[in-house]
Amino acid sequence: AIFFANTGHLSKPVTSTNWKQTKGQLFSHFHMMKEIQFVDPFRELPSTGVMGRMLDRLRANNNSVASVGIGTNAAILAGESTGQVSIDDGGPAEFYPKTIDDVTRTSMETAFDNVNNASALNSGFFANHWSQMP
Repeated sequence: AIFFANTGHLSKPVTSTNWKQTKGQLFSHFHMMKEIQFVDPFRELPSTGVMGRMLDRLRANNNSVASVGIGTNAAILAGESTGQVSIDDGGPAEFYPKTIDDVTRTSMETAFDNVNNASALNSGFFANHWSQMP
């Protein structure tokens, strides 16, 4: 994960006399928050975010990468060749929902216990290894 604090970007060096000539709106928190996701003041790669471009570069070098947004697709994660996955910000679904009936819950618990029991002679390496884990 990457975290930046109190950052922004400038399209050129700025002084007290030429600050109005920049492309960004320097005193607008909303616009700076939006721009920091792109870090592309000249829009050379429109609709891509800085982290998405990093992921594209890693993928081009045969690295396995993924981006996950929480609650929404984030502009910062958008790349040219790298897609992103969005997961619900409410957390994962409950494994045993409260609406499940007791018979189903018991049969599920029994099935999980059977999956994790000690293996038989013909179970295979992974089943045997899993059953021996503490």
